[in-house]
Amino acid sequence: MFVKKEDWEKLVDSFKDLYRNYDKFGDNARDIIDNIDICINNIMDNKSDKIYVITNNAVVDDEIDYSVYGVATNESIAKEMFKQAVKDAKCDSDFDNINAINVTNGTEYSDAEWYYTETEDSFELYLNGEYNSNNFSIRILEYNIEPKKELESEIY
Repeated sequence: MFVKKEDWEKLVDSFKDLYRNYDKFGDNARDIIDNIDICINNIMDNKSDKIYVITNNAVVDDEIDYSVYGVATNESIAKEMFKQAVKDAKCDSDFDNINAINVTNGTEYSDAEWYYTETEDSFELYLNGEYNSNNFSIRILEYNIEPKKELESEIY
């Protein structure tokens, strides 16, 4: 991952704007802001050579919606965030109403309308026979960060 100095400065400035309003946010937003702060500091201090991005991807009737659930420089924190994202998805009333069948462990496909699979770093929910048109996924994506020597010239 290569970061241009101006992009890095925009990210840090945006974060500072968020941090100025820290007291106005609820606990969940504060947790996210605190995690971003830790990530930025870890990258700047070269304490991490990886960044983990937890993504949500939804396709409903061929319309795509892609978002980032969270970012971490620590794998265990990323996995906790991933587990929370999956838990949030499963607690959604829409998930309860579709009666999805878990086929992760080789459960045979039936005439069910919805299926889902779940691994350590991936959760996929999809409509039977229409995967490309109707699906939802949560994933942990891992990116390598260039060594500090290369980043210094771009960040500072």
